[in-house]
Amino acid sequence: MLHLEAFGVPFTIHLADASLAPALEPMLPPGSAPAPPGGFELTLEDLAGLPELDARLRRHIATHAPGRVFVHAGVVAHHGRAVVLPAATFAGKSELVAALVRVGAVYYSDEYAVIDDDGLVHPYARPLTLRARAGRAAERLGAAQLGGRPGTDALPIGLIAATAFAPSADWAPEERTPAAGALLLLAHAGQARADPARVLDALRLAALHARVLEGPRGEADATAPALLAALDTAV
Repeated sequence: MLHLEAFGVPFTIHLADASLAPALEPMLPPGSAPAPPGGFELTLEDLAGLPELDARLRRHIATHAPGRVFVHAGVVAHHGRAVVLPAATFAGKSELVAALVRVGAVYYSDEYAVIDDDGLVHPYARPLTLRARAGRAAERLGAAQLGGRPGTDALPIGLIAATAFAPSADWAPEERTPAAGALLLLAHAGQARADPARVLDALRLAALHARVLEGPRGEADATAPALLAALDTAV
């Protein structure tokens, strides 16, 4: 039995077999640390149950973390500011995050932008997950395997880019206002219904000085340099 805490949320994992612990460890939320017994309880019966346990635990922490807003998004950093890519599952954000790291960005997350009440983004730097594609098996890669490094500091957002992969698209986004950027983040925030006032305040601060772009994109490797260039021209 493991009693742990991450982002201020306690949880307990019951292991049917102690031999499951090594496979569980890389699936735990970043910063997981020993904690007193209590909190959300999960049971891992076998390796086949890992994906469900992972999904349930991530959703619980994203919904209940005090003083944090979890936005479903990819995140990298460049020149001391964060690039946040809010998107639904299967929009291709992990591929885009990987491409950004390969061209020099610092890896923060391919799952969540973790935003505090002052609007700063914190890392959620678990290994990045690249889904299986034609001719390539699914992969879990750390930042170093992409030629980069994970971030450690809380940073302001410099660019919000709401985009999804479309095979025939060119990256020609429309510029949006910071207020629209806050709403783009809000659409992917799990705590929005439970604590709307606090969530909206945090996201408004997060987007206040960000450049905001929205539109479909083509291949990640072609879009990544354009995103970093857009960040560098942000005020």
